[in-house]
Amino acid sequence: MSIIEITGRTVGNAPRRGEIVEILGDSARPHYRVQWEDGHVSTLFPGSDVRIIPPPVSERELRACHGYTVDSAEGHVGSVLHVRKAKGGLELHVATPQGVVRVPQASIRHFDPHTKRIAVVLG
Repeated sequence: MSIIEITGRTVGNAPRRGEIVEILGDSARPHYRVQWEDGHVSTLFPGSDVRIIPPPVSERELRACHGYTVDSAEGHVGSVLHVRKAKGGLELHVATPQGVVRVPQASIRHFDPHTKRIAVVLG
C-alpha cells in the first residue's frame, strides 16, 4: 500500500509517516485508515499538508493493466487502452469520451490489481 506523510506544522518538526491500510470513501472525497509508525491506527481526511507516496508499480504490472478503470479526484477518467514507453518512463493511453488521453506513470497515485482500478493526478 501507499505511504502517507503529513508535513510538520512548525519549523523543525519531522513529518509524520504511516501506511495506508484501507481506502475509504470514493475518488471524489477519499479518506484513509492509516497505521502510523508508532503502531497507532486512525482515520485520516487529508488536507493540503498531506502527501501520498505511492508504492512503485513495476513495468510488468503496468503493462498488464489493459481495461483497468482510471479515476482522478474529478471523477472517472476512462479505461486503459494500452501502455507505451515514453520519455521519462511509461505512459497509459486512456480512452475517454473526449478521445485518448496520455497519462504518465509519475501521475499514478494508487494502483490496485485486485479491483483493476488506477487513481491518477491529472495536471
